Amino acid sequence: MSTGSSTLPDAMIDLVDRLIDAADRRGWRRRGKSVGGLRDAQEELVMRRAALIAALDVPAAWRDVAIERRRQIDAEGFDAAHDDQIGHAFGALARAGAAYAFCSALDPRQRARIADTSRWDEFDWLTDIVRPLWQFDRALFKLVDPRRDLERAGALILADMERRDRAAARAAAPPDPVPSDPTSLPPQAAAAIAAARAAD
Repeated sequence: MSTGSSTLPDAMIDLVDRLIDAADRRGWRRRGKSVGGLRDAQEELVMRRAALIAALDVPAAWRDVAIERRRQIDAEGFDAAHDDQIGHAFGALARAGAAYAFCSALDPRQRARIADTSRWDEFDWLTDIVRPLWQFDRALFKLVDPRRDLERAGALILADMERRDRAAARAAAPPDPVPSDPTSLPPQAAAAIAAARAAD
């Protein structure tokens, strides 16, 4: 399988995820029952899903960024609705990614200095770069190691790309038609329009 042919594996993973979710909703694992062997099948699906992801013919770095993005959504709650908040409209996610990417290139002493966010108000060249990039609660800024920080950087940049794509799709969508005849509107809306026209 080539790197460019990940559509089929992605669809397979999505199908497995839906089957696992359906099993969870029915409580098969919770009740601890084997409903016609379906509980065992669900556990098998969980293992096969992990194997399928591992088998994808893409670089480990790509997978790790995708896994980190999924972790941000599932564990942190940073989903599309969260990312579409107005505060993120000015590149805050991309800037946060840039902060992690920048810190991945620092030497250990510099990383330790930046990791102590309580000192970010002290002025030096490191904080002068990172402080404007990180627009979130400082307690959320956690350096791990350079590679892990690059995974976070990539996932945050990916989140901002997804946010921009959604915004562009909304902007390109045709506007909802507004009926010119107030009688075709719900009674309260029709009354409001009639009152506004009478006031003119």
